[in-house]
Amino acid sequence: MGRTLRLLSTLLLGLLLINSCAPKSEARRARYAKEFFEKGMSEYRKGDYGDAKSNFEKALNYLEHLTPQQIKKVKYLLVKSAYKDKDYVDAVVYAEDYLSNYPGSKEAEEVFYILIDSLVKVAPDPYRDQTYTVEAIRKAKEFLAKYPDSRFVRKVEEVIEKANKKIAYHEYYIAKFYEEYGYPYNAAIRYREVLINFPEYF
Repeated sequence: MGRTLRLLSTLLLGLLLINSCAPKSEARRARYAKEFFEKGMSEYRKGDYGDAKSNFEKALNYLEHLTPQQIKKVKYLLVKSAYKDKDYVDAVVYAEDYLSNYPGSKEAEEVFYILIDSLVKVAPDPYRDQTYTVEAIRKAKEFLAKYPDSRFVRKVEEVIEKANKKIAYHEYYIAKFYEEYGYPYNAAIRYREVLINFPEYF
């Protein structure tokens, strides 16, 4: 009986400690959310985009203590911070996240352009795989169909031109590889496709 009472007392004390700590823990998380959000905004205004990005990322760890408007702001400025800091891989990731959550927002057009330009910038040279380049072209065409009067139209068209040229040289290098390694038939097919699809570059 005495042992049972001791166990119950210990359990009750533990529950009381947990309940007393919970409000303090939540208050601390709310403070962190506010601090990281404000630091991120301050660093962004100063042009310290790497530090701004870091603080915005930390703020999202406490997003339950941010308002919906603040969360949207943080996600938008994460895209901008990564892009301005030339961290194009993260710019792609954050742009895709923003567009999936806020496709109809007034910032979506700009974020869409950033996504396209970042995809081209993360794509490797023509000697290597061009998956990102192909995706950039696909997204660029989607952008032009969705925003035909956008202020980014000319830039998106330039991205398509640059991406098509990279694809053309990628195909050319494959054809050249076949030729140099003794596969004339495969090389001929590739050269033919290059001349049909990309005559303006050769």
